[in-house]
Amino acid sequence: MNEVETKDVGTTDLSAYMMKVIEELRRDRKPPAVHIYACTLRSFIRFSCSGEEECSMLMQEVFTPGRLKEYEQWMLLRKLTQNTISTYMRTLRAVYNRWMPPGMVDYNPILFKELYTKVESRTKRALTAGQMRQLETTEFCALSLPQQRVLACFMLMFMLRGMPFIDLAHLRKQNLQGRRIVYRRHKTGKLM
Repeated sequence: MNEVETKDVGTTDLSAYMMKVIEELRRDRKPPAVHIYACTLRSFIRFSCSGEEECSMLMQEVFTPGRLKEYEQWMLLRKLTQNTISTYMRTLRAVYNRWMPPGMVDYNPILFKELYTKVESRTKRALTAGQMRQLETTEFCALSLPQQRVLACFMLMFMLRGMPFIDLAHLRKQNLQGRRIVYRRHKTGKLM
């Protein structure tokens, strides 16, 4: 168990508890996590303390299905993206699990069940058929040597049914067996 879990199980203020977690993450040199936890805390403070000078955010009051649903609705009204809402909710779930580890008497395993915690991929990754044709018909001689290498690797990975670059980079002559390429996936070790 880490320092926050062993020392602060009794802490009841969300802001104080999260600041200690943020400091621990900072000591562990985890800047992306520090950023996400800090943003989540700022957002929850804006939600909880709008217009109040003194604001109490007792953990027992924060971590209720009703309060968390209100927070989710508040974010939706402010037109935050689904991924932002999900990130904040998953961060709060991590804080809850740290504060009230699964197995404790008062732990609620379905506290976040009705809340949005999924991640939507919005990055368009596929090329259009036209873009692919343009790459296939590119005049190789017109490209610089580094561009030729990149295009050759890309086309080869495509023709090898989407082979990941890491697997292509690890190919050796002995992987060519007759008219077939036989290799083990770098990620899974599966024979291909």
